[in-house]
Amino acid sequence: MKMKNGSIIFFITCCVIFLSFELEAQWVEKNGPCSGNIAAISGKGNVIVSAARSGIFRSFDSGLNWEFGGDAGEIFCLTMNNEILLAGTYDGIILSTDFGTTWMKSSSFVGLWVNDIIADDSCLFAGTNNGVFSSSDNGRTWDSTGLHAPCVGALAISNGNLIAGTCIGIYCSTDKGKNWKLTWSDYAMSGSQNRFAVLGKTVLSNNLRSTDGGETWTELGVYASNIAADETNVLATIPFSSGKCSVSLDTGKTWSSTSAGIEHITAVRILKGLENNIFMGSYGSGIFKWSDSTKSWSSITGTLTYPEVLASNDSFLVAGSFGRGIFLSTNNGVDWKTLLGDTNMVGTTALAVNEGNIYAGIKEYGGVYLSSDRGANWTFFGLPGKSVQSLKIQGEYIFAGTWSSGIYRSPKNEVNWTPVWSAGLYVNDFAFKDNHYFAAMDEGVFVSKDFGVNWTRILNSKAKALAFAGERLFAASDNDGIYVSTDLGATWNQTGLTGMGITKLASDGQQIFAGSSSYKGVFWFSDFRQSWRNVGMQGEKIEALVVKGRVLYAAAWIDGVWSTPISEITEVEKSIDSSIPVDFCLFNNYPNPFNPSTTISFTIPSSQMVELKVYDVLGREIAELINEYRQAGSYSAQFNASHLTSGIYFYKLKAGNFIQTKKLILLK
Repeated sequence: MKMKNGSIIFFITCCVIFLSFELEAQWVEKNGPCSGNIAAISGKGNVIVSAARSGIFRSFDSGLNWEFGGDAGEIFCLTMNNEILLAGTYDGIILSTDFGTTWMKSSSFVGLWVNDIIADDSCLFAGTNNGVFSSSDNGRTWDSTGLHAPCVGALAISNGNLIAGTCIGIYCSTDKGKNWKLTWSDYAMSGSQNRFAVLGKTVLSNNLRSTDGGETWTELGVYASNIAADETNVLATIPFSSGKCSVSLDTGKTWSSTSAGIEHITAVRILKGLENNIFMGSYGSGIFKWSDSTKSWSSITGTLTYPEVLASNDSFLVAGSFGRGIFLSTNNGVDWKTLLGDTNMVGTTALAVNEGNIYAGIKEYGGVYLSSDRGANWTFFGLPGKSVQSLKIQGEYIFAGTWSSGIYRSPKNEVNWTPVWSAGLYVNDFAFKDNHYFAAMDEGVFVSKDFGVNWTRILNSKAKALAFAGERLFAASDNDGIYVSTDLGATWNQTGLTGMGITKLASDGQQIFAGSSSYKGVFWFSDFRQSWRNVGMQGEKIEALVVKGRVLYAAAWIDGVWSTPISEITEVEKSIDSSIPVDFCLFNNYPNPFNPSTTISFTIPSSQMVELKVYDVLGREIAELINEYRQAGSYSAQFNASHLTSGIYFYKLKAGNFIQTKKLILLK
């Protein structure tokens, strides 16, 4: 589908201009490969490499400790062969000789989705959206085999045979890919986009079993995805155990669940040369290692997932996680320590930090807990039977906002709570300025000028968060946008972001930042433009924002805690003293996720033949937005996906030698 010329917005000015695109700051995940989608796992010896949404993570001690290896883009598979790490992407294969620190691109696969890579004694094989390829030089160059079937999602070697699972069935080659035979033709049972498990001559995939190296197949009786096997076990995700991992000791004839508490399994892999060499990746819970003696899994990555609230002081960060307790970091989020405390503290919804004290508010009528030693020990700090959803310290007092029970106040060093306002309202946040106390509630913003004795409504719109930036008071009002007052709430002005689901605010004293619970990302208010700018984290549900020093931290639902220097955010104000872009750039589509349409913007610094296309996860072209010669400049194109189903898609820009691909998410 080619866009009409009138639907492309072409910006050229003859004077100094500012970028009109939403420029992203560089966000870095702060808690290792314990969140997001663990898409691929590989390793050799004591080295484990994982590809997560947030980048490459590496362990050199079988998973005891992890380090961030950098961002290599969207990765579908990883394979280690002769000290070379190979990764399959939606634009070919990339290779690394230093366990993912630096990468080089194989020139053989430009434009191809690579779903699986396997190795035998002398050759590598890659399954792509355009057939199977082979390499005899450790993946630097590749040649096509005799199979050109679409959507090759899985490969295996058994009994000397090469097996390929595709969109149209399973193929088998007895001569290393020169000739192929279709040995199973049912699409629904093809193994496409899954994995094969191999035990000698026995091969399992989805609901099929072969006992002769893939030359013939019989039905297994259950559907098993994300499948893997070592010498004695077959492990797979089985629907009857609610998507959790199950184990079979009789090559798939019977199964028993093994993964209690581990959900959304994304990968089960065998890593040769590693003791206890079965590993499982998940969406939102990290990586787990299988114990053959106990027939159970144990986590080898961090546990800080599903963060809901953040707080900080000059010395540490503290995070509350949904159903997982409280975590503390003393090195700016690089490492996190689990603070177990009382078993009732798993539902932490509010945190406040004062010097070395940590106060935790618990939902489900759990009251408040206090730790005076950085979380080593906890004591109950009162408000039994109250669901606490906000905590703030003002002077010598701590204030607690509750669900439907109003506001309470206590001296911060002793348990002596008194009701400040028991109007039965839902209190979401507080802000303080001199003798003015402000409370954000579902019923609006309220102010007290007599230390909380009497309260007056000053803004009728639903209020989820409050924050001061200088003398300005900002109020986040969910889908009603953000309001600002410069006279302590006497008058208000709407500043934008309506329909964005803004529920979180943070300030460094002068700058103000906003987080969206509707997967729109993080925003910053530009004083120069007097408007909000998106600065990244699109597609993430922002549960909390906090500033520590000159760094902004964001808690993203499922995907953990992220950070970016505030200086990187404010640099988007820099002007470009030219009417022509200085570089090629493909921007993130906006909005993302979207329904049904989204805008894709890009710049080209010189006149080029330009292609802008959209693909599905199998590499099939969905839409052609642009395919024509363009002058240097800045452009935008609309992509309408009203005819498509919800899911992940990719858009690719080709302009001369510049090629870049990005992900977009359709949510209906």
